Amino acid sequence: MRYDFFGNEITSGWRGTNCKLLYLESNELTDEYLAYRIDCMPEVKGREHYYVKSFIVPHLMKDAGIDTVFHIGFAHGRYLWSYKYFYYKAVMGCELPHEEGGGIPAGELFVEETKKKHEYILFKDFLELTDEDIEKTKEFDLSNACLVTEASLMCFVDRTQDYITKFAQMADEEFYEKRRILVNRIEKFHDVGFNNFVFIEQDDELFRTLNLNGLQYSCTKMGPNFIDEFSMNYIVNKYIVAHIWSANNNLHRNIQILTK
Repeated sequence: MRYDFFGNEITSGWRGTNCKLLYLESNELTDEYLAYRIDCMPEVKGREHYYVKSFIVPHLMKDAGIDTVFHIGFAHGRYLWSYKYFYYKAVMGCELPHEEGGGIPAGELFVEETKKKHEYILFKDFLELTDEDIEKTKEFDLSNACLVTEASLMCFVDRTQDYITKFAQMADEEFYEKRRILVNRIEKFHDVGFNNFVFIEQDDELFRTLNLNGLQYSCTKMGPNFIDEFSMNYIVNKYIVAHIWSANNNLHRNIQILTK
């Protein structure tokens, strides 16, 4: 029998969380998650695993010394609120425009409150970021900055899923050109000073062969206590892993918790 963080039994038809079993050894972390949910999104019910992963990833990174992020896709604001909750020094990122299916309703107030003094959020596709867009991140302290994504780049890995019809219909030449641009944009972030990269996506050689000189690579496969949190409904028999590029050993170590 499995339960969510609020003690509700998880039925076989609900993609829920197994994290409470893991956190029984750490009541402090469980209490922190509950405080986070009450503070950030007290009215939201169901699909608890969405909130678990948008809590645990910023938590693990902050504990490893990451204090600035550029996040690709904010998951309707959940990650934006998490970075606020953990007091990140600067939050940067990109989100698709509303008319293209994006949107960060839970984060809009955060943007207004801070007057963008320590925010830099672009409403455009990651592939459309210009060199100037990326160069502007240097206005922030990048010494402990991380480029991070969770389930936002799957269309560049597997175009057979139903939800990405335009990629499934794309000619091979165009598809692989988009992958080339993706790699180029990621490596540009390294050029401007980013030395930490976290890609929680399907396993793919694209993330393993990046040219990020001076950084160590590790790959963490999701363990039984986290596989439901990070697997999406449209992913069938696909391994979700955390690709880490960093010279920060604490970041590699902390992400290893996801193997449990």
